[in-house]
Amino acid sequence: KIPLPNDPSEYAGYIHSHGNESKGYNDDDFSRADKSFVNTYGKPGYLVTPDGELKKMEPFENPKTIVKNIKE
Repeated sequence: KIPLPNDPSEYAGYIHSHGNESKGYNDDDFSRADKSFVNTYGKPGYLVTPDGELKKMEPFENPKTIVKNIKE
């Protein structure tokens, strides 16, 4: 479970990473739980993938890659 501030109106968004590739998971995209969190709280989510991409998801929209490789 992702902890939130006591006052959710102070919440601006969240960022997390999917470390190494995990067997049985698509670590290059937002999980179903990630998408649900973004849509429930109406705030953007950011994801760093194992390949070094930074992705952004706005509520009720498809995720978009905003940086191709943050490792470079």
